Amino acid sequence: MNRQRKIKILVFVICLVLLFGFYKFIAQPKLKLTPLNNFEHDLSENNMLEYDSLKNDNLQINAEQTLNKNKTVVKRNVISDPNSAESMESEQLTTNNQESDSLTFPVHIMGAVKQPGVYQVNTGMIIQDVIELSGGLKSDADLLLVNLAEPVQANTKIYIPNKEEIEQDLLRYEMNFNSQMKFVTDKSAVEKSHKVNLNTADFDLLQTLTGIGPVKAQAILDFREQNGNFQVIEEIMSVPGIKEAGFAKIKDQIVVN
Repeated sequence: MNRQRKIKILVFVICLVLLFGFYKFIAQPKLKLTPLNNFEHDLSENNMLEYDSLKNDNLQINAEQTLNKNKTVVKRNVISDPNSAESMESEQLTTNNQESDSLTFPVHIMGAVKQPGVYQVNTGMIIQDVIELSGGLKSDADLLLVNLAEPVQANTKIYIPNKEEIEQDLLRYEMNFNSQMKFVTDKSAVEKSHKVNLNTADFDLLQTLTGIGPVKAQAILDFREQNGNFQVIEEIMSVPGIKEAGFAKIKDQIVVN
């Protein structure tokens, strides 16, 4: 019995020694190496990521620099290229402006100038310029009705009148004006001649007025006999039976002389 117990104790001790040896010489070294290997692996992965990131950044910077350089080259080529569209357009505009400035057309100047005739003038010239081309004004020229600053139109006639012509025009204008005034006066006289004179009209003539019957005609005669002649046509509204409404109907038919 004691012998079996001793054998068990010996086996237990041997197992402990084996376990200690396994841990000491096999398990423990592996435990120490595993974190280190993991750390080295992680460190290697991080370095690779940083390297890739730096490499991508450098590639992007290089690409941007190349693109900017290409843009600069293209821009310089466009500016320096005399055959570019902008250059050609600018040259065309300059040519058109020069052609517009150099455009000429004929005008005919007559009247009180020293050398009347047809002259070629440039765009933008005024009547004063054409007068100078024709040798200037004569001594009897009258510029009352001439605008020297007026732009010259193509293929037109410019006439410079003299003083006698201006006087004749003014005389004709005055005669025409007087004629028109005389016509208006005569027309007014004719119209008045067809109107009824309140101071001379008799009983029958008064009844030809709109709205005036025998009663009102007699009232007008009575008023005129009592107060004398009418001074203005509005005074008829003082006659009994004739008010503003009645006066409005006959005011264009009556007159006072």
